[in-house]
Amino acid sequence: MFIRAFLSHNEDFIERNAVMARSAVLAAFCAGVIYLLYFLIINSFIFIFDLPGNKEYTMSISMAYIVFVLIMPMLFFTMEDSAKTFQMSRFLKAILNWVLTPALLIYTIILYVYAVKILVTWTLPKGMISIMIFIFGLVAMFGQMMQHFCDKKPFHWFYRNFSWFALPLLAMFWIGTARRISDYGLTTWRFYLIVCGLLMTLYFILFLFKNKKGYFILTLSAAILFLLSICIPPISAKQIALYSQVERVRNTAKQIGMLDDHKMLRTDLKTADDTLHLKEHRTIYQSLRYIEDEADFESEKFLGKFFNIRSADDYLKNLSPKTVAYATQYSEPAINEEEDQTKFWVNLPSKDYKLPIEDYQYLITSNDYGPSFAHIEQFKDMKTNQILDQILETQLKKCGYVPGTPITEAWCDCHAEELLIYTTDSACIVFSSWYLNVEDDQIHIENWFIDYTLVK
Repeated sequence: MFIRAFLSHNEDFIERNAVMARSAVLAAFCAGVIYLLYFLIINSFIFIFDLPGNKEYTMSISMAYIVFVLIMPMLFFTMEDSAKTFQMSRFLKAILNWVLTPALLIYTIILYVYAVKILVTWTLPKGMISIMIFIFGLVAMFGQMMQHFCDKKPFHWFYRNFSWFALPLLAMFWIGTARRISDYGLTTWRFYLIVCGLLMTLYFILFLFKNKKGYFILTLSAAILFLLSICIPPISAKQIALYSQVERVRNTAKQIGMLDDHKMLRTDLKTADDTLHLKEHRTIYQSLRYIEDEADFESEKFLGKFFNIRSADDYLKNLSPKTVAYATQYSEPAINEEEDQTKFWVNLPSKDYKLPIEDYQYLITSNDYGPSFAHIEQFKDMKTNQILDQILETQLKKCGYVPGTPITEAWCDCHAEELLIYTTDSACIVFSSWYLNVEDDQIHIENWFIDYTLVK
């Protein structure tokens, strides 16, 4: 749409596309007003006459298609036929010169201060800084283009030399992008971030010096790059991102011995020390989840081809509950070594248990924090923390624990069955896992999970 008129000169390009942008905004605004009026009228009609509103949602969707797919383009083309010139109002000029441009100057200073901090502390920039710099460059380009319609240009020096100011920020953009990809692999969005980065780099280079066709060249390059990344499957964003995540899984799995000779995942391998590689298991699982989501209907075929599994969750089958909990969290939890020395994850070993059930009347399945406690007579009037402390005290005595003796991971693993199967005269509670928090010689249960409860 921007290059269709083939007006390559900067001034002609800006003026023509400013008219088109105005037509698009006005058409969208008019369509929005039409839809809003329809929405108010139909809802008022239903409310006043007490009509059933079962089909209200479907009608709203249908009307949205009519307004925004049919009416809005017609309005746009009508305005395009009649609009020939573009002029900025005094209000918009004031916003551009005294609001937007000063904000860009302040933001430039902030980014420079952050760059100095990186150099002083000798650290890598945060990954999200790349998106911030790209948006900053996009807004600055818009401000630079709109200068063409201003008779007074108090900050013309800033826009004239903007590319020189932005070169250090461009370096920070590519470092941040490289770090993001190094940490999390390539995804579809990061692929497009690279494409946007290439275009931003081209923009800065084109406007380092005066030129007459910079905006046209930039827009034409954008059209070509995005069309290539969409229309040619082998170099499409989706395919490149999928194969990048496949390599990320393989490289990480190889580091911890989870890859066989055929480069397939060893999902049948069960180790007692998988908690030593929490981050690696999380990396593998999160990449598998991305592949599963991105491949969509072909995910089972894709995962089977490269890893001999049907879904990402197949990888979790033989991992410990602690590792599974860490790997599946939405945001990556911090691993605090000091905290690990005071908190111990106890989980029931994977084997068949034969518990006598003839003396019990009810089997209650819960896998939850404590609804099953309410069915046990001796716990009826007690708070949850009191119940857990009483259970823990009983279980520790059963294991022969001497107060004051240090608790270790090995001790927890050795006594896991004794700790997690709690029996009384009237009930039996089978915990699948719990956290033991040892702090100031006090031991408490946190994050407990119950498989089932037997009650007489």
